Amino acid sequence: MFWLNQNCWLPSCFAFSEASHANAFVQVIKISVMEERKEYVRNKGGRPVKSVKRNKLIGVKCTTTERFIIEARATAAHLTLSKFLRISGLTGKIDMRKKVFSV
Repeated sequence: MFWLNQNCWLPSCFAFSEASHANAFVQVIKISVMEERKEYVRNKGGRPVKSVKRNKLIGVKCTTTERFIIEARATAAHLTLSKFLRISGLTGKIDMRKKVFSV
């Protein structure tokens, strides 16, 4: 014969006269079960989180010829197209346009 006490089935031989003793017994069982579960917890694995996440997109319009030239330069530098454009944009130097006014 089994009876239920706080979500734990106990045999009738463990029937206690006082509820406090029964509750203490159930808590001991729950703690021991939790300790056993801690041993089996494993890391799920997977790719580690990056410190800097690149999730913003910049669209660039160019002609087919310009795209071919940019891709060729990236390939020659052994870089991806994204990395090549990022480095070029951050470290490249462009002379400022000067407006010419007619008199």
